[in-house]
Amino acid sequence: MKLHEECGVFACSIKDNNAFNYIKYGLMMLQHRGQESSGISCGDKEYTTIKDKGLVSDVFKNVNPITGTFGIGHVRYSTQGVSDKLHAQPFQINFYNEDIAIAHNGNISKQIISDIPTTTNSDTEIILKQLIKDINKKPSEWTFEDITNSLYKNFKEGAWALVIALPGRIIGVKDPNGYRPLIFCQADEGLFLASEDCAFNSLTINKIIEIQAGEYIEITKNNYEIRKYYTPVKKNQCVFEHIYFSNPSSVIFGKNVYETRVKLGKYMAREDNIKADIVIPVMGSGLAAAIGYSEESKIPLHLGLKKNKIERSFIQPTQEEREKITKEKYTLIRNVIKDKKIILIDDSIVRGTTTKYITKQLKESGAKEVHIRLSSPPIINTCFSGIDIPDKKELIFPKFNSEKELAKFINADSIKYISQESFNKIFNIKEFCNKCFM
Repeated sequence: MKLHEECGVFACSIKDNNAFNYIKYGLMMLQHRGQESSGISCGDKEYTTIKDKGLVSDVFKNVNPITGTFGIGHVRYSTQGVSDKLHAQPFQINFYNEDIAIAHNGNISKQIISDIPTTTNSDTEIILKQLIKDINKKPSEWTFEDITNSLYKNFKEGAWALVIALPGRIIGVKDPNGYRPLIFCQADEGLFLASEDCAFNSLTINKIIEIQAGEYIEITKNNYEIRKYYTPVKKNQCVFEHIYFSNPSSVIFGKNVYETRVKLGKYMAREDNIKADIVIPVMGSGLAAAIGYSEESKIPLHLGLKKNKIERSFIQPTQEEREKITKEKYTLIRNVIKDKKIILIDDSIVRGTTTKYITKQLKESGAKEVHIRLSSPPIINTCFSGIDIPDKKELIFPKFNSEKELAKFINADSIKYISQESFNKIFNIKEFCNKCFM
């Protein structure tokens, strides 16, 4: 099973009255970040919210577009709260006869405040109600100082990238540590915010700016302003945005995701001396690393696993659903696999369920040997910053604490992780959070 994180957000101020359709398209481009539920809040001074369980294409299939020049949207995987329509985002409240809506990517689990009454157990609702409690005036009158003082005071240790719809404007804020990405785009069509810049692919782009740790952006009809509310001594950008979560075309934390993954593969090959016939990627985030490994090692790359379904097994909310999708996820190309010594490239092993199943299928399809290579160090700790890493007792590597013993359990001929030394050459430890490896 793979890791998963909180979600994807999108927001915009559009020059025409058609923000809804831009948000819908943007969320479809961010669908890889969450497939449990989808939602859009759209309007001008007043907002309307539509949200439900399901993919963007399903939730908004027969929905008439909401009119408005401003809006925010969200695709969700639950790290806090359960999987139902009530917990879908954005959350919207009418306060002093004015509308406010909020969507959130991240986690504030260490900072949840118990004395705030909520209708859900979502940390996003807690953020919204804490803002209302602290500021206590019409949303149209909320200031930069009001919003950032409340967020910093209550949630400075959390991991969050927020988009907030207020009357006549959109606010975006990143936490003081910068765990989650938030990207601004100025385009001919309007002004946009998203978790990844792949969401802007259909726009006529003039400028892209990555919002930094401790920064606030306010977007109005025709203008924007970026302000710093906190200057961090050290950033804690989530390294798994590059290893797994983000679209390969995205530029996250100043690095192109595809190029980073290729580089990880090359570093793995430099550390390796295995003799093999072919390199096979676990399709998805393993592909770019496999390309890098193949280029560096001169071992030919072949696509021996065909991916069958668009759902990502890690995103499913229950273990039963994850295991069902794992079994249906890949078709093996036997003519590629038979009688070959294979290097299987993936980004990580979490519980080991998927990897063990793939190894079994490869050998049953005639593979002589299966050598697994992983483009991240072993995951040995849980995360409290917005990634739903299982409890430590569920993680596969700490059960063995040895590549040799883990390989024996998975029935692979060998397993090798990229070294921490090589990993640190790509990801500066002063800027990236890698606590799950330590």
